[in-house]
Amino acid sequence: MRNLASEPSLVPVPVNARDLHAVGHERIAVTHDYLDQYGGAERTVLAICEHFRSAPLYTSVYDRAVMRQLGFVEPAQQIVVSFIQRWPLRRRVPRYYLTWLYPLAFRTFDLRGYELILSSANFAAKDLTISPGAVHVSYCYTPPRFLWGFDSDTACRAMPIHERPLATLARATLRRLVDEDAEAYARVSAAYRRPREDPGRTRAVDEALVGAAQTPLATARGAVRLIALAREIERLGNKNARSDAKVGEALARAALAGALENVRVNVQALSEPGLGKSLVEEAERLAGG
Repeated sequence: MRNLASEPSLVPVPVNARDLHAVGHERIAVTHDYLDQYGGAERTVLAICEHFRSAPLYTSVYDRAVMRQLGFVEPAQQIVVSFIQRWPLRRRVPRYYLTWLYPLAFRTFDLRGYELILSSANFAAKDLTISPGAVHVSYCYTPPRFLWGFDSDTACRAMPIHERPLATLARATLRRLVDEDAEAYARVSAAYRRPREDPGRTRAVDEALVGAAQTPLATARGAVRLIALAREIERLGNKNARSDAKVGEALARAALAGALENVRVNVQALSEPGLGKSLVEEAERLAGG
């Protein structure tokens, strides 16, 4: 095992935790998903390392040059990287195409000689090979930043250029639904404010309500796609991520149920509910599928 902080270049190293000295009365190790971007998770793992300075830090990859440019202060302990560090296509292939590889990288670390393992993870750093009596404490973060905060400074600097259009599209879709919902509500409110004696009021209200039902219907369609994706992740993904997939599916089902109710509320308010019958039928079909 090598202390990567003192070496000019980074290389994967064979790991045998039993060769490490005990830290106090316990043998402690720290794991972190990857060190090639600098955000809240990396600040947290630095704080953990500060408290456990003798505990080696295991990570899939460490891009020292990038991290230094981002202001990352390298911890004093040993930093141990996996075989992914030397994989030639690592910097060219987006991380989400290699999701299967990172759990494998962490399972290759032999941490069975440690009594306490502290994992800093939103992904693979909690999928570890440890002894039956060891204590594993996982600081588990929210989903990776690029899924929800692309326009943040950290995500922009860390994300490869060819990934940015996909993240922008996902963000734009979600924000568009939010904006459309607000605009639809504003049109409904404007229609209801028209004088009751206005002969066009009823028609304006009906048109606004039908429009207001369209956004939750689009949300329902998206929720159904998300449910299918969560099930696929649960079936094919890392076993340690199955609970995350189940939670994702549950949240998508809640969104689907809420969208159905919003469609129904808007259609029921129509002067002729039959005008929105097809919208309710589609929403109910989505919710019952």
